[in-house]
Amino acid sequence: MCRISQILIVVSTIFVSDGDVYVAGGYSNQAKLWKNGTEVNLNGGTFANSVFVSDGDVYAAGCGASSAKLWKNGAEVNLNSGTEAYSVYVSGNDVYVAGRYGFEAARLWKNGIVQHITDDKDAKVFFSVFVSNENVYTSGYVSIIEPIQGSSISIGYSKATLWKNGKILDLHTEGKNNSSAVSIFVK
Repeated sequence: MCRISQILIVVSTIFVSDGDVYVAGGYSNQAKLWKNGTEVNLNGGTFANSVFVSDGDVYAAGCGASSAKLWKNGAEVNLNSGTEAYSVYVSGNDVYVAGRYGFEAARLWKNGIVQHITDDKDAKVFFSVFVSNENVYTSGYVSIIEPIQGSSISIGYSKATLWKNGKILDLHTEGKNNSSAVSIFVK
C-alpha cells in the first residue's frame, strides 16, 4: 500500500507504549507518523505501514519512491533489495522488517541485512513479522501454480502462509482460492 490518494489521510497501524499512542500512515504521498496526534513527516517515504516502539526508540517501516524504508526516531534507512516494507518488530538489539522485492520475492531483513529463509522459494511477500522466545515468525503468501488435470493449461493462485524460523507451517486453507496472511501475533 505505497501508492495513496492525493486527498486521503490513510492510517495503516497503531501502537501504544507507556500511554503514548503512535499511528503510522501517509497523506499526499508523504509517509507520516503521529504521536498522540502530533504529526511528523518521515523523510524519503511515501507511506508508513508499521510502527513499533522499544526502549523509547520509535521504528517505522514503509516505502519510498523506489525502495523499502525503515526509520528509527525519524532517521531514514534504505533497505537494499526491497521495494516495500510492511512490518517492523524489535527484539532485544535486533530489528526485523518484513516486506518484498518487486512482485516476485518476499524479504525479511534483520538489522538491515536480507535473511535467507529456508522455505521461501515461492514466497511473494511477507506482510508481518513477530519474534517470540527467539523464534521468528513471518506471514504472507506463496504462489502456487498447478496444471489442470487432463490439460496443458496451468492455474495459479496465492496461498496464505506462515513461517516459523524459515519453515512453512500449513494454515490449512481450503481450495484453490487466493488467500493471504497479513498479520501475526504470538502469545
